[in-house]
Amino acid sequence: MKTDETATRGEQILNAAQRLFAHYGLTRVTMDDIAHEVGMAKPSLYYYVSTKEELFKRIVGREKDRFLGAVRAVIESNTGAQARLRAYLERRLEFMIELANLSNMNLELIHKLGPQFEEEYRLFETEERSVVAAIVSLGIAEGAFTRVSPEETARAIVDMVRGLRRFHHRDGLSAGDQSQAEYANFARDMDIIGNLVVRGLCATPGEANEEGEI
Repeated sequence: MKTDETATRGEQILNAAQRLFAHYGLTRVTMDDIAHEVGMAKPSLYYYVSTKEELFKRIVGREKDRFLGAVRAVIESNTGAQARLRAYLERRLEFMIELANLSNMNLELIHKLGPQFEEEYRLFETEERSVVAAIVSLGIAEGAFTRVSPEETARAIVDMVRGLRRFHHRDGLSAGDQSQAEYANFARDMDIIGNLVVRGLCATPGEANEEGEI
């Protein structure tokens, strides 16, 4: 029972911190703010977490797990090859926007926190390439995609998506001062990548439109 209560309280703390980070940014949020948001004394908060940076790291990890879980569910679904690939890109867009919201902080702080995420970043990159390779492999097995190396194709797709994220982050994709029009531009560029990838992978000319545009 104690373990369940601790886990529940831990989730409440993560949820409260995520709301605050998304609204104010990591720089402005304090441990006092988080304790107040969750309705507990600050000393009690330190029983669950030692710093707000640790909380931020846990939140990013939770969002990553949710993203990968959603993509794996797509792989196990009965949808077609193109639909699975497009679903991955849609989930990836949602994930990147959520991280942009959480990363409402200055570039100096991002670089400062960078080393704390290096191992997690490498692991996530490996996992993401693996699920994309699985999507490509299924498409090949079904005859929907041309015969290519699933691993090399997955690496290229993931690199393109991450390059797009870096491009928009450089141009200021973050919460607070980011307009809906700029988010729409981000989504539009992801659509373009998706359509190019699908058309390039289709085994027969003209198949790229059978399941509709992204």
